Amino acid sequence: VVDREGKLASVDARGKLVMPGGHIEPGETPEVAAARELREEAGIEVDPAKLHFLMDLDAGDRDPRGRYVSHVYGIGVPDSVFESARAGSDAEAVVLRDFHTIRPEEIGFDHWQAILLLQNRRMATDADR
Repeated sequence: VVDREGKLASVDARGKLVMPGGHIEPGETPEVAAARELREEAGIEVDPAKLHFLMDLDAGDRDPRGRYVSHVYGIGVPDSVFESARAGSDAEAVVLRDFHTIRPEEIGFDHWQAILLLQNRRMATDADR
C-alpha cells in the first residue's frame, strides 16, 4: 500500500519491516486474502477488486518456516486511508515510510524485491513526467 506521497505501509514483525500477509482461507481469492490480511495486520481497508498484481515471491529458501509462495499485490491510496492504520494480529507496529528511504537490511524475508520493483516503477513514472 503506497500513498500519493510515496509512503509505504509495512508492519514491524520482530524488528524487521515486512509486507502484511498470510494464508489464503478456504473460499478466498488471493485478492480477498490480501485485503483481509492488510486489514487484520495493519488496520487498513482496501477494495480487493482494486488491488493489482505485482509479483510472486517463490524462491525455495525464502522463508525459514518452510516452503511458501507469496503473491504480492499493490494499491495506491489517499493519505486518509492511513489514518485508521494500527497494528494487529502478529504485527508489532504499522510503519509508514517513504519507500525510497527503506534499506534492504531493514526488510524481512525477501520482501525487498517487491520494494525494489516499486522503486523502479516510481522512477520510471517520474521520468515520464
